Amino acid sequence: MIQETVITILKSFCLVECSAGIIFAVFIMLVNFRCWMKGEILNPSDQIIIALAFSSAILSGSQGANVMLSTILHNMPIAPAVYTMSFFMSYATFSSSWLGACLCFFFFVKMNNLSIGFIARLKMIIDLLIFWLFLGIQVFSISTACVYTIRYSKTYMAYLGDLYQPNKTSDYNSPDPFIVGLQTFNCLTPFIIAAVSSGYIIVSLCQHTQYMKQNALDGGTKLRTLQRAARTMIFLLILYLVFYGLSLPMLFYPDPRNLYWVYFMVLCSFSFTQSIILIQGNNRLLHTCMKILNRDTNVP
Repeated sequence: MIQETVITILKSFCLVECSAGIIFAVFIMLVNFRCWMKGEILNPSDQIIIALAFSSAILSGSQGANVMLSTILHNMPIAPAVYTMSFFMSYATFSSSWLGACLCFFFFVKMNNLSIGFIARLKMIIDLLIFWLFLGIQVFSISTACVYTIRYSKTYMAYLGDLYQPNKTSDYNSPDPFIVGLQTFNCLTPFIIAAVSSGYIIVSLCQHTQYMKQNALDGGTKLRTLQRAARTMIFLLILYLVFYGLSLPMLFYPDPRNLYWVYFMVLCSFSFTQSIILIQGNNRLLHTCMKILNRDTNVP
């Protein structure tokens, strides 16, 4: 009885977090869409942020649907539901990972002062390249999500089928190595790209700040831009590290009656936390948010 009550409370928290994730993601998309309708040009970073918000909305929506279906169906495996939820959650997770890395890489290319030939040429075409990167990310995320869904859903349904049959024990001892490898590649590789890109921005920020102090100069727009980009990237890195670290245990412990919902509750906070980070790191989004909250819009 106590266990069921705890799980119900955890599910309620999950639904609140999913609702918040959808609201924040829709806010980001609507603000940028409104600016586009007014004739403003959305730069590549705005486009990546919109794509991240779209992925966050899908992730929160699929997580919320998963919670409601598990409650209605009492955790019994229903093939269409399991396959559908697995696909959308895996697609949104993989897409968010690569788009986050793409955003960090974009900041890295735009803000570096390296005179290396390749970097210099890349800086000239990065705005045009973002569209093809975005298209490639979506195709790759959908493809890997399909493979992930087929492999993971079969194993998961078999496990739950044994789990809820009386007098039968499950032989689920460890997850499919292919699934672990696929998830690790789609999460760890973008994280490394984001970490390297962020590392360079942070080093540049420290060097620029030190130079300004030594020469008693005001850092100006460049320093504020570096600070905002570095802050956004650091927060994203921390978020991704926590998210990836908690997603792997769910493969090793998929029992929906116990610790699963503790992990799932934390994972449901990913979308709205990412949206908050993106809003704080974008002047347009932050100013609009402040206007809605009837606060001073003079944001540095």
